[in-house]
Amino acid sequence: MDRVAGFGKHTRLAWFVSLITVNIAFGSAHSDQGITGIIDEGLMGVLLGLLYLGTNRNLSVPIIAHGVADTVDVLWMFIGRYPGT
Repeated sequence: MDRVAGFGKHTRLAWFVSLITVNIAFGSAHSDQGITGIIDEGLMGVLLGLLYLGTNRNLSVPIIAHGVADTVDVLWMFIGRYPGT
């Protein structure tokens, strides 16, 4: 996101465009998971990106949030309650 926002000199608009652009690409990279994978991963990227921007670009916060989300997903799969399984 930082590099993409750099094209717009890191203005507020540049960060917004970066957030959307990077996460459209991120969601599209998950096309092997179908449309729900694209949407799910794209939205998760936006949420983590907003968390990154909202914490004054502190990368450790979305990293921890991502780890917690993945841990919860694995626990749901382990007990057989993960959606779609």
